[in-house]
Amino acid sequence: MPSTRDIIVSGGIRTPLDVVKALALGGRAVGIANPILRLVLKNDMPAAVAVFKEFLAKIKLYMTLLGARTTQDLQAVPIIITGKSKDWLTARDIDVDQFANRQKHG
Repeated sequence: MPSTRDIIVSGGIRTPLDVVKALALGGRAVGIANPILRLVLKNDMPAAVAVFKEFLAKIKLYMTLLGARTTQDLQAVPIIITGKSKDWLTARDIDVDQFANRQKHG
């Protein structure tokens, strides 16, 4: 979905899969404050850093499974939107088929 604006996705992002979905739907950056703050509060800093590195590794794993080397590549991965999200988007005249039919170029 080409855009002349940069979208920053924040709020409700809890897992590496949430991050990948947000980027695939057009986000240029993702804010994940809650999980990080919880890490720091529950662990010492080295443990929090280790868990965050694992979080990043899972994002890279998901991207690899999708054949996306970059976050921009994620925006070419076909996505099937269903359920309440589809209903919400359709009610606002947003064509969800555009996400299902996109292709990676190159």
